Parts: sequence; structure tokens; C-alpha cells
Amino acid sequence: MDAASGDYPADPSSDVNWPFAEWNNDIATIENWFNAGRANDPTISKTLTIPYTQAEWDGFSDNQKGMFLSNAERVDRGIKPYASIAKEVVDVAEDFSEYLLDVANTLQHNVVEIAWTASGRSAAACCGP
Repeated sequence: MDAASGDYPADPSSDVNWPFAEWNNDIATIENWFNAGRANDPTISKTLTIPYTQAEWDGFSDNQKGMFLSNAERVDRGIKPYASIAKEVVDVAEDFSEYLLDVANTLQHNVVEIAWTASGRSAAACCGP
């Protein structure tokens, strides 16, 4: 399926249960949860495999891990990988991750529109068309 063609599937009808209390930063846990999500996504038929040892993975920064996971999702769907991350994207992502930590027990795919830029940066100004 090609999103650019307009032939893109509807969002999943339900969320994947992702118990944050049980989250570990080990490779097996990351692969298991990503693959559980991929199992319900008709745009991808591959499973995520992290080709690093746990020691190598632990040595990566959060940005490097995020870049790897984002690119794995893109490449496995036939989309070109990102080359790098812009500082503005990092700023917005950090703000939003803080917001997600604050509301971790109430997360859903259909997020209610509320202010989440605690730093005062404008997400709309950064990320608008």
C-alpha cells in the first residue's frame, strides 16, 4: 500500500496493550512490542530485528535508538530512511515525550488535543506546513 496514492488503510480498530510498567530497554522487549504492533498493521509484513548486541544498544544515545527504530519502520515499509535529526524536531520530541510520561496511564491512539509544549516552544510554529 502506498500512502502517497491515497490507498492507505484505516487506523487500527484497537490499541495494542503496551504496559509501561513492564517496559524494559532490552532488545528482546523492544522487538516483541514493536512486532506486536506490526502484527496489526497491513502496511508491513516484516518483523523488527535489532542487529546489535545488548551492550552496543545500551551504548547508543536515545536519539540514536530513536533514529534506528524510526528508520527500521520506514525502510520495512519501503520508505527512504532519515539521514539525520533536526534540532527543532528533537526539541518537539523531548517536549512531547515529557507530556507522554505525565499521562502514561491514559494513552490511546486518539490523543485529545491539549497543550503539551511545557517549554513554551510552539509545536505549530515548528511543525506546521
